[in-house]
Amino acid sequence: MMISVNEYGMDVFEEMMDNSEELQVGIAELGNGTTIIDAGVEEEGGFEAGLYVARICMADLADIKFSSFDLGKLVVPAVEVVTDHPVIACMASQFAGWRIKVKKFFGMGSGPARALSLKPRELYEKIGYEDDITEAVLILESSEIPDEEVTAEIARECHVDPEDLYIVVVPTASVAGSVQISARGVETGIHKLDSLGFDINCIKHAHGIIPLSP
Repeated sequence: MMISVNEYGMDVFEEMMDNSEELQVGIAELGNGTTIIDAGVEEEGGFEAGLYVARICMADLADIKFSSFDLGKLVVPAVEVVTDHPVIACMASQFAGWRIKVKKFFGMGSGPARALSLKPRELYEKIGYEDDITEAVLILESSEIPDEEVTAEIARECHVDPEDLYIVVVPTASVAGSVQISARGVETGIHKLDSLGFDINCIKHAHGIIPLSP
């Protein structure tokens, strides 16, 4: 049975809601039923919230933790990522391959919901993956909370009802955003290999240590 990235991601989304106060994130339900977690727009968010965002992005198919490495006399804070499912975790889920533009709203979509919208389709055809579940979990890189019109369009693209759509909004210029961007180091490497013509389906395991931006 194929792994459902949205099912795995939904487990982490629910865990994030349960720990919202500790993680300094906000929870809101729009009029159409879409659930939004604010991880840095109007709420503070933070390092731990960033780890949760990264876990959802990778459908919880990776061990993600804070680390460090020596650079000369400096000790550089970093994020360490280890996965035994690199193609599904990174390319079927984490890759920010969905440009979402509805009127004046713009954001980059990543995470499990992409495997329902199949954005971009040619990538999913290449890796032979497609999710089939009635709930969609999206990480949305944006400095703005999407409204009902935006979420209705996202739900339509994912073939789910708006009340079955769950979104974490995280600006790139936030602490949580910085963490989840660093956690994309392995994905960035796999994407580069793909662009060079390497058969990424041959990659069975991956590990990376990526510096955190200041």
